[in-house]
Amino acid sequence: MGSQSSKAKYEKMVSELGYLEADLEYHQAIMNESQIAFEEALDETAKKKGVNLNRGKPKSKKGPPPQRSTKKNKKKKPRKKTKDLYKKIASAAHPDKLLDCSEEERERKKKLFVEASKALEEDMVLTLHRLAKEVGIDPGDLDDEDLEMFKVQIEELKTKISQLESTWIWAWISAEEEQQKDHIIEKFLESLLTAQQQEDKLEEHGEEDEEEAAGN
Repeated sequence: MGSQSSKAKYEKMVSELGYLEADLEYHQAIMNESQIAFEEALDETAKKKGVNLNRGKPKSKKGPPPQRSTKKNKKKKPRKKTKDLYKKIASAAHPDKLLDCSEEERERKKKLFVEASKALEEDMVLTLHRLAKEVGIDPGDLDDEDLEMFKVQIEELKTKISQLESTWIWAWISAEEEQQKDHIIEKFLESLLTAQQQEDKLEEHGEEDEEEAAGN
């Protein structure tokens, strides 16, 4: 695997990946658990202010919803060494080979097998390395491309966590006092109403343009 410093860097990346994956899962779980309470608080505030939220379920993100790209992203095909590592993990964790294992061990390796399959499909090389270590498989020698791909995956996880933390609902969850929570809900309600007004104006202009075109 190269020099001692390269080994230390690799171990650090694997540890950081495990932490970030757990942190992302934590953020997602907390947000899912809090979604209903957040929407109930929003409905209650809107009712007090005599506001009718008639645009369906409120979005919990700050700012406008992201635009979907019409271009299809081409996935990079995994390298041969990545496929080979996946095969080793799959061989050790495949459900067909777990008949003699305890129930707990079977469940652990089934989960690991699913994770490995997803990691291969999404080209998450560092995740495969982490899973390989869990089942005692040597991932083999690393090269500069490996380390660069590890950096990319770590940055992608950091970005996902940062995006969740930039939402209205996360700000509401993180607020320690009820007064702060109420203030966040009120600000979110204001942003919704502003967005509704803008949509109404666009619809009005669109209808006027249609009438004008029909008249001509």
